[in-house]
Amino acid sequence: MSRPPRFTDAALVVALGDRARRVRLIDKVGQALLRGEMPERGAALFVGGALLSWLENGGDLARDYLKVIKPKSHRTPSVIWQEIRAHQDEEVDPGPADTLATSPSKSERRK
Repeated sequence: MSRPPRFTDAALVVALGDRARRVRLIDKVGQALLRGEMPERGAALFVGGALLSWLENGGDLARDYLKVIKPKSHRTPSVIWQEIRAHQDEEVDPGPADTLATSPSKSERRK
């Protein structure tokens, strides 16, 4: 059985968008599992792939695999999640065009 290709940071941004989008995917997986349902395919692949890679290779799950940690940033994954939850009524799920950006979001560049 061949190993899946490793994602680079650039490939991850293209595939999944910024940190807030990745936190949303983690939230979707958690909520679906707590309801006893399967999460949507993209969210399941992201979280499942991160967990298996972490088990195989070790390291820091949040920093190395989920990519939700940014050095020296006070905008932690829990802060991002709380912002998402606070504005959940306004939240529109980003479409495919939103995941094509290859540069960090403005908020990530400021940190």
